[in-house]
Amino acid sequence: LKFVNETDGFMHYWRQATPINEISRMQISSRPAKRKAAGGFSAMRAIPGMFSWMQSRAIVPSWFGLGTAFERYAKEDPRGMRILREMYGNWSFFNALIDNAQLDVAKADMGIAELYASLVEPTELRERFFNWIKEEHRLSREMLMRVTEQDDLLANMSAIKTSIDRRNPYVDPLNFMQVALLRELRQLDEDDDNWRPVLDATLATINGIAAGMKTTG
Repeated sequence: LKFVNETDGFMHYWRQATPINEISRMQISSRPAKRKAAGGFSAMRAIPGMFSWMQSRAIVPSWFGLGTAFERYAKEDPRGMRILREMYGNWSFFNALIDNAQLDVAKADMGIAELYASLVEPTELRERFFNWIKEEHRLSREMLMRVTEQDDLLANMSAIKTSIDRRNPYVDPLNFMQVALLRELRQLDEDDDNWRPVLDATLATINGIAAGMKTTG
């Protein structure tokens, strides 16, 4: 909540560092991306919001804050890490929650997410948010490995890890293309002759990345 509601510039960063505005132009759902034309974060629907973060390969809603929460709990209570491990081993709900989180932390690519962050102006806002996301991703990765007692994420789901590793070389170029197209599109007016072809190409990359990631969020 602090990241979203108590940090100036979050909506600005989100709109520029993901294709959320472009996703809202896609005719793929029965409802618009926003509950009302005006309004901030509370007006956004969850599915297109998650979809946009998945496209940018940051996948923030799935894991952001997890690392900080687990680290704090483990520091404040000497039994904290042992309790978390027991919960992971014995409570099906918590096990599924953690496995879903580690899946998206593994899918997230901070190198590609940084390319999307390069679309954000001003520089101070870009660096403040991206560095926060990058550090929380590092911490979440570390804490998830400690809780699950693995040397690497998805070591207990080797088939899924192999699938991700094999898909990424095909998805990554689509992300590179999408960043370039978003940069060009956002410099064009809608009455420019090039606007529609660039938009259509951008939407095609959105479809391709969703297929490659095997999810819209």
